[in-house]
Amino acid sequence: MGLLELLEYLVVKQLANNPAVDMVYKHFIEFQSVSDIGRMYGVSKHSVRGYVTRVLEKSGGSRTKAMTLLKYVYPLVKEIRPVIIRDGDGLCICLLCGEKMMCNVNVAEFHVTRKHMDIVRMYVDDVLGKLRSRVKAH
Repeated sequence: MGLLELLEYLVVKQLANNPAVDMVYKHFIEFQSVSDIGRMYGVSKHSVRGYVTRVLEKSGGSRTKAMTLLKYVYPLVKEIRPVIIRDGDGLCICLLCGEKMMCNVNVAEFHVTRKHMDIVRMYVDDVLGKLRSRVKAH
């Protein structure tokens, strides 16, 4: 587990328009509690804790490593425009293939991973390239 797994996780969340990317950043970098984040986003603290746990697992179990990785990858992942948007009729639509679906983050993420994994990998590679460029510049 490490950077690749974390990036894939975050990229899928971002493409699916899941605010989990912001939630884990607020927890690990801004040191906000899972309860406060849950209230802020209108989700249970258990959902936020689940996202935090996944980030820890994908970062190799180290809180320090998760914090360090998020510090550098968060701004790059946030540059990615979501491909799942609300269509105004109570459904969501995928901008890549036009498929309509229930506006549920689990449905949206499943769609992204099932139909658009090539796009996920493209963004992961792009973020890795940008990280490498920044390391070489320093």
